Amino acid sequence: MGGILSSTTIRRLVIHEEKEIRENIEIFKLRQWDRLPTDSDTRKYKFIIKDFDPLSLTPFSYDLSIGDHIFSSIDRRIKPIDNIYRVKPREMIIIISKEFIALPPTYAATVWPRFTLVRRGLFQSMVKIDPTWYGKLAVALTNISSSIVTIKKGEKFGTLILYELDCETDINLFKYNELKEVSLTIPKNIKNSEIFLRISREIEKEWQSTRIFIRDKDEDKELVIKGIKQEDFEKLKALDKKIRRSGVKGWEEFINQVKDEWVKKKTVEMEALGMNNLEELIGKEEKEIEVVTIEKVRETKCSEELLEKAALQYGEPFDIIANIKKYIEPLVEEKMANIFARDVIPKVFTFVISVFGLLSLIVAILALLVRSGYLCKISIENYQTVIFYIIGIVGFCFLLAVIYVFGDLIIGKLKKIKRWIRKYR
Repeated sequence: MGGILSSTTIRRLVIHEEKEIRENIEIFKLRQWDRLPTDSDTRKYKFIIKDFDPLSLTPFSYDLSIGDHIFSSIDRRIKPIDNIYRVKPREMIIIISKEFIALPPTYAATVWPRFTLVRRGLFQSMVKIDPTWYGKLAVALTNISSSIVTIKKGEKFGTLILYELDCETDINLFKYNELKEVSLTIPKNIKNSEIFLRISREIEKEWQSTRIFIRDKDEDKELVIKGIKQEDFEKLKALDKKIRRSGVKGWEEFINQVKDEWVKKKTVEMEALGMNNLEELIGKEEKEIEVVTIEKVRETKCSEELLEKAALQYGEPFDIIANIKKYIEPLVEEKMANIFARDVIPKVFTFVISVFGLLSLIVAILALLVRSGYLCKISIENYQTVIFYIIGIVGFCFLLAVIYVFGDLIIGKLKKIKRWIRKYR
């Protein structure tokens, strides 16, 4: 019949015992639905909710809990939660559920926001769970308030509503590493053309030999696709214009054949909020990161290694502290370069010239004394008088430059002397 599952139906159909989950999880991975256990009365497929808590049931939904990790969409990094996590204003995080969900091909689900979080300023995205999904759930939360909002591990964050479809879906979800390849031999007129090498490079550059790539098959070449999407086909079709300009035809027809073969597989890549490797990221981080508690940070002598671990776990401000040397060095170098260019070079240049100016002034004074007869009686011609005036003017200008360079120092010393006099007067 289809419709929303009630709490009564959820209790009857849910598989939540550890032993039963271990026995049936492989069935979901292999998509062998005929082996999946059914309810004895209704003959309906059963589904898995690991870490199921009857207290989280409502009349027609189940409240999900925050798990052990939060995914940072900014730096694409999993952050383990010690106990609480503080969501900064305008920050967007992805919560990973505590519960593991596995749905047969006759069920789908959606995750709705809980008003308790919305009231605190956290905007939650709506999430749909397709039939044949298995894994933890990921839900995006954005702090739209102007203050920090604290969330706790194990806190209820979303409401799971389960739906029964009117019939079994014929499309199965697969994780990327479980998807089967589809390959077709590239037509010889395209393979032997001059443009083919350029097209091969573009395909390799666009998909990095993951979803779409070209490989050798005996003396031929074949196009291999895996987990392809509509936008991927559009990009492949767009290459037809370049191929046609070189005088070669048949590429668009070939791509349509590849698309038809892929559609026959009736498979879709499994993703959580656009990430097909969420569980891999969680597994990797759980192995690589040693959890650093607040108590450990307080009791342990701070070290670079500990700060790096704390940075991986908590992010800011620990990541700033852990990488302070890397952050500060470029700033210091830039600041020193600016100071040197703006202040040091002009002042050093002015100081050197001022020294020469002071010497010139001394020479001018000596020349004046000589001319006046105070030092010795020497006859001085008119041209020497002109030189004397020139040297005097230049010397006076350089004296002003010296005052400019050392003016702040002189004024500072005078103020210091003035304060000293007032203090001991």
